[in-house]
Amino acid sequence: MADAASSGELMDTYCRELSVMVWGQPHFVTVNRKSETIYEVVGNYMCKTICVEDQSEDAAIKRWCEAAYKGH
Repeated sequence: MADAASSGELMDTYCRELSVMVWGQPHFVTVNRKSETIYEVVGNYMCKTICVEDQSEDAAIKRWCEAAYKGH
């Protein structure tokens, strides 16, 4: 019987917090790796929670910043 890790059911958890700049102000976001190809970035901007997903960490961060700029 194979265990879950060897069968690919479990994945290393990846979660980190970082600061991004929007209109010259730092904002903290959390980056979560939801699957091998999906990254989620969550953070608050102007009292609203923004949550986006993309295929790479950099792309998801960029998408979060773009969403924050549009909300300004």
